[in-house]
Amino acid sequence: MSWTQMEQSIPAKDASRLRNLFDASICSMEYGLGRDMARLSVTSFGSIDLPGVSVIRDEGIGYREGNRKPCHIAAHPSDDFLICIPHEARVRLTQCGTQTDFEAGNFSFLSTARPFGAVISAPHPNARFAHTIVRVSGPLLRQRFHGIDECCSQPIKIRPGAGRIMLSLLDLAMEEGGSLSDVQAQHFSNALIDAIADTAMAAPELALLRLNPASPAKSRLRERAQNFMLANLSNTELDAAFIANHCRVSIRYLRAAFADSPHTIGSFIREARLQQCRLALQSSALAGKSVMQIAMSWGFADAAYFSRAYRSCFGQTPSETRSQALRLAG
Repeated sequence: MSWTQMEQSIPAKDASRLRNLFDASICSMEYGLGRDMARLSVTSFGSIDLPGVSVIRDEGIGYREGNRKPCHIAAHPSDDFLICIPHEARVRLTQCGTQTDFEAGNFSFLSTARPFGAVISAPHPNARFAHTIVRVSGPLLRQRFHGIDECCSQPIKIRPGAGRIMLSLLDLAMEEGGSLSDVQAQHFSNALIDAIADTAMAAPELALLRLNPASPAKSRLRERAQNFMLANLSNTELDAAFIANHCRVSIRYLRAAFADSPHTIGSFIREARLQQCRLALQSSALAGKSVMQIAMSWGFADAAYFSRAYRSCFGQTPSETRSQALRLAG
């Protein structure tokens, strides 16, 4: 059990120190940190590690952006779930081709075993943001809530009852967790994970997913196929035959594994590629690349098709996304 607390603005030259804190507390990923003039936008950062669960509180001005890519998973594999809870913030999460946007009063899950993108920003320009991230052991959460892997990147409203209890326990973890003995920490951790699972199981937003689960074999195949697709999005040969050959199944059986999914194989690949293009267009580090260079790097060879698909998915052109991101960063 460990406790970390930091309340100060972080000089730009110490950006690596903040990234190391996020790596240690959350998971390995590529971070983008909003800046306030010459200083990073951190006013406070605190975390508490308990058996099987960690709670992280982060406050600042601007935004946080994190992208966990296949290279991070290969170098630093983990099987945890992240619970993103904004207090004064807007959150955008992307995983397995699904994007969700929500604000305070809601939360959502992400799996560290699969690539994802996350942007946490202040609710208004120049305003302060505050959010909590909870990292929970995947095996421990699955013991309490079967089907959690199907529920990532789905917004869930925090309701009276289990939801409020979950928030209260998170507050207590931050306030009193550092004073617990090892035995007390284990008991408290179990109660906290129970509250998280109870809140998710009571959520009507997840009811349909829970009532129509895929068979275990097909669910495992779909997850294997999705992980392979996400790791090979830039490969122009990526199609159902290519994926089926990798998974050692027939194309027909592979398609059957996606029958109860909101995506076909083709739409999953297309939307996942579009999400990666969107993240790249929003990244200041890639401002020197043209829109088409970015599109081609994620498997799009036709400029007109890419532009139509992008606008259909996000309601704006790729150029508009880039201009909007530059304005927010400036």
